Amino acid sequence: MERKREYCHLTMARRANLYLLNYAGENKSQIAKELSCHRSTIYRELKRNSCRDNAGKVKYFPNDAQQKAFKRRQRGLKLQRNVDLKAAIIEKLQAGWSPEMIAGRLKREHGVTVISHECIYAYIYDERARDERLYIHLRRKRR
Repeated sequence: MERKREYCHLTMARRANLYLLNYAGENKSQIAKELSCHRSTIYRELKRNSCRDNAGKVKYFPNDAQQKAFKRRQRGLKLQRNVDLKAAIIEKLQAGWSPEMIAGRLKREHGVTVISHECIYAYIYDERARDERLYIHLRRKRR
């Protein structure tokens, strides 16, 4: 009976080993055993964090993979990280749009949900954004 492997994030060292084993042509199941993680973790890692080189071939580079994984795990409000999106939303709020209308319009324009109305409200009522006094542009001007 095979022992159950515990879930863990891949570290930079594991990503470097994954790169070497994958480059050597090892089987994904064998790579998973070497790194003592589940086979689906290897498939998922290669799918999420690979990129195309100049020739158009899909390649896996551990440094790029580490940066992509780190970027996905960033915490905080989306509007504090994305300055262009923040400016567009503030402009629409000042024009009298509700957060629901803004989220709906962005979804229609981009085809996918860019930001939810809850995220917009969270930013408006966030302590760091109180200096901007965006709540006065809402219908119920609640602080």
